[in-house]
Amino acid sequence: MPDQTHSAPVAVITGGGTGIGRATAIGLARRGWNLVLAGRRPAPLTNTAADCREHNSNCRVHCVPTDVADPSQCHRLIDETLSQFGRLDALVNNAGGGPIGTAKESSPEDLRTSLIINAASAAWLIHEAWPAFEKQGEGCVVNVTSMAAHDPFPGLFAYGAGKAACESMVRSIKNERGDLNIRAFSVAPGAVETDLLRTYFDENIVPKHAAMTPEDIAHVIVGCICGEHDDRDGETIIVRAPLSQTS
Repeated sequence: MPDQTHSAPVAVITGGGTGIGRATAIGLARRGWNLVLAGRRPAPLTNTAADCREHNSNCRVHCVPTDVADPSQCHRLIDETLSQFGRLDALVNNAGGGPIGTAKESSPEDLRTSLIINAASAAWLIHEAWPAFEKQGEGCVVNVTSMAAHDPFPGLFAYGAGKAACESMVRSIKNERGDLNIRAFSVAPGAVETDLLRTYFDENIVPKHAAMTPEDIAHVIVGCICGEHDDRDGETIIVRAPLSQTS
């Protein structure tokens, strides 16, 4: 049953077990948020939940193993969030990945898989979250995209296209929300030292010294959610280098 007396805001974070998702969860926990962490592997979610509680012993964290490529699991993620907390204040679409390849090399199945993981999943979750935002009169969506949406490295044909679609979704939210206070942002990082980066590129192509940390990007995401970048509402915030971290 939801704890109706608990007034802390609630964020759903996909890809919440590692990398940018983990760093975002810890950043929000420090600011007093409750969290729902989604990802395919339960163990990293559990570890991130423990890290969040270390930073804020009052933080309530609910882990929901989820494959965002399955629309029924996206529905269950939002439904379980509302069942547990009775509210949903922010959605961070951070999950990404899938096969890479050029337009010539990619098979139809590779293209389909990449576009589902990197674009359709975000659309499904926004669709599922919208009624809760509408009921509350407000909410926030942050789509974590990539510089690949703007200047894709060869081989990121479908990945970059999927992330570009997520940026279009943010513009659509701004145009479709009417009188609702549903804020929306895209955060498009350059290279970030994560497992996903190393799946795609070794250090000969992207050396470690050229990559940002997950915390660099989480700082921007948390700022969007907490109202620090409302002048960029409906826009893409490109992060090529760490922004000044004052909190």
